[in-house]
Parts: sequence; C-alpha cells; structure tokens
Amino acid sequence: YYKLGMANLNNSEFVQAGKDFEAAIQIDSKYAAPYLQKGLLVKGKGKEEACKYISKARWLSDTMKAAKVAYRDNFCWMCGIEYFAKGKTEIDLRQFDEGLKNLNMAIAYCHDSGNYYAYRGIAYEGLGKYDSAIADYTLAIKIDSGSYMAYYRRALTYEQNQKYNEAFKDLTKVLMINPKFADGYKH
Repeated sequence: YYKLGMANLNNSEFVQAGKDFEAAIQIDSKYAAPYLQKGLLVKGKGKEEACKYISKARWLSDTMKAAKVAYRDNFCWMCGIEYFAKGKTEIDLRQFDEGLKNLNMAIAYCHDSGNYYAYRGIAYEGLGKYDSAIADYTLAIKIDSGSYMAYYRRALTYEQNQKYNEAFKDLTKVLMINPKFADGYKH
C-alpha cells in the first residue's frame, strides 16, 4: 500500500494516495515511511494533523533524515510544548483528566521526551491508574536514565501499592543521581 500510495502521489491522485498510506499504517503501524508521506500530504489541511504523522515517522525511524527535516522545518515540537504546558498546569491544579488529554497530545508530537511521559505518569497516578503510571515512569527512565524525578515518582507509586523492594531500589537510584534530594531519604 505504501508503494501504491507513492505511485498515486506521483500521478497527483492525492485522495487515493492518502487512503493508501492509511492502509499501510493500519497493516504495519511501525513502518515510518507511510506516516511521513501522510504527514506531508495533509500539511496543507492543518499543521497539527501533519505534525502528528511526521512526529510518528520521526519516532519510528531515528535514521530517516526526511522525517527529521520535516519535523524541524514545521516546528512540530512547538505544538508539543504548548500541550505540555497546558497539561502540566492542569496537573498542578489536580485536574488530572484534562491534564492527561493535553499530555497525550504533547506526546503525540514529541515521542522522545522523558519529561512528558513522567508528567503523564503523574496524571495516571492522580486518576488511580497505577499500572499506567508505572509504565510511563519506566518509559521516562528509558528515555532519560538520569531523571531522578521519574525514579522518585515510580518509587512512590510502588510504595502506594506495597511493592517495597521495587520502591527501595528506585529510591536508592534517586539518591545516587541526586544525593541532596531530601524526599528520597524520607521515603
């Protein structure tokens, strides 16, 4: 479907090309090329829609130069920053449902931000979805292994769920990264 989409694109059959790229995405959601082409195709219809596809292509293939260039040239990361700022404010106000929606959008634009996943983990935690919170904290740590706050939040979630060994390991890691973090010692 991707190759058919490219053929239709070359023949100026834009609607059919879009459908072909969508079919390719449905068949293999980890194939970056159709995401990029779909993003470039819908760019004229709206920046946000285009950036979602381009960002996904960039996330799936860190070696795809065209996706990196399109992401940079369209300032897709700025959309992520806007949604993150809204989501963070809502988390601070304990409006976890609304914060989660905005953080999901931020992550759609910036799949590689450990900070975004950590804040989404806080939203899940506030909603009582502890498994989702732990998954996001774990992903934040995978992206940024020096994020003591992601370790700390995951430790608190483990502690709440009476998984004390896991909490202790994470708290030890927190204090190795930031030995002056008093709350780490407290817990």
